[in-house]
Amino acid sequence: KTITNSLKKSNDTKNTKNQETGEDGHWDSATEWIQLLLSKLAKLGMLPQMFFAIGNTANEEQPARKPLCKVLPEQNVLLHCMAREADSFVMEHGSFTDVANPIGGEAGTSVLNENYSFLADLVTDFSPVLEGGPGTQQERDGDDLVDDSSLVLSALVTVTDILGSILGVDSPLNNRLRLHLGNETTLLQVTAKSLGIISDDLAEMSRGRRARDIRLSTQEQQLLTSLVRLIGNLCYECQYNQDLLRTTLVPSSEKCDVTTTAGNDTR
Repeated sequence: KTITNSLKKSNDTKNTKNQETGEDGHWDSATEWIQLLLSKLAKLGMLPQMFFAIGNTANEEQPARKPLCKVLPEQNVLLHCMAREADSFVMEHGSFTDVANPIGGEAGTSVLNENYSFLADLVTDFSPVLEGGPGTQQERDGDDLVDDSSLVLSALVTVTDILGSILGVDSPLNNRLRLHLGNETTLLQVTAKSLGIISDDLAEMSRGRRARDIRLSTQEQQLLTSLVRLIGNLCYECQYNQDLLRTTLVPSSEKCDVTTTAGNDTR
């Protein structure tokens, strides 16, 4: 919990000064420079390399990447920095239509697609935490032990928020990205399943209780909102994804899996 609380504080930092001492707050000039550096590297398509370089959690070559079952606090902070960039991109795009996509926008179409496939893979890797599967406080593959499942859940919320925010921008590039994510990843199916799990949990909680008596944590509310927004923005003006969603089977949350291959209908 100490790590998680520190992470929340770092995410809430603002460029403020202490009124009594006059010292910079957490979001000081040095932190701004770090944010600028991370932003530039992400636009150059280096987000996956930065993520895996933290803690040496990846091999030099990853032809068949193993699903992640843990998240380091530093990786989570990196994702929160990217969420800030996504929010800035959405705000700036309203005034300047030539704003570069914050994730691989200056690296060409191929690298940009790879970066978004990477984010989609993270959603797939982290989603089992909703069912108490890999990504929770369990041992996996003999050596990997997750320190805090709340870090994994925080990462899932953040990545979902990044994708939902960026895909909410109406542009020709995002039209192509939506189709790419529907064809080449299982993001839409996994997101629909996650939303189904939360809906089932809410239905279970509401049995014999009034709606106003149900309490959701801030993180649960944020995840629910982000999942709905991501599904909506993936399907926006994309007939392929709309058809895919209609034919995607969302099982109950009793440890069922969405058995699907990327780009294929789940029935």
